Amino acid sequence: MKFNMTQILMLVACGLVLFTSEAATAKPVTDLPKALAAAKDQGKPIFIYLYDSF
Repeated sequence: MKFNMTQILMLVACGLVLFTSEAATAKPVTDLPKALAAAKDQGKPIFIYLYDSF
């Protein structure tokens, strides 16, 4: 099957829309020990963002 550039860009755009909508519905975990335990339980790495305000 041969794809042209328009079809490839459309697939990429659809994938990005689906990814961003999934990421937008994710609920942040504010308790670090709870987040680490959840990461260990699922056996997959997760992204943990630590925010420090001065």
